[in-house]
Amino acid sequence: MRKGSLNALTLALTVFCCVSGGPYGLEETIQNAGPGLGILLILIVPIVWALPDALMTAELASAIPEEGGYVVWVRRAMGPFWGFINAWWTWMYALIDATIYP
Repeated sequence: MRKGSLNALTLALTVFCCVSGGPYGLEETIQNAGPGLGILLILIVPIVWALPDALMTAELASAIPEEGGYVVWVRRAMGPFWGFINAWWTWMYALIDATIYP
């Protein structure tokens, strides 16, 4: 596969990974907020939460076309020590976060 290409399998696996966590904790949201407000929150909050991050990531990725994402951006802005710390914290967060859900 050439660099930067996206085929149907890659897209399907990416979508699966993004949604496979499921609606963990959704029951409490609907119970506390009610069905109308709960569904409205479920539809609006991801956009408000993820849209700024997606736009920032797209802007930085196009401005700095280098593999590494956040680690590269932090390293360029704050130096190699903080780039390493960012990588370490991200790795630890992902490891711990993956283990706390059933």
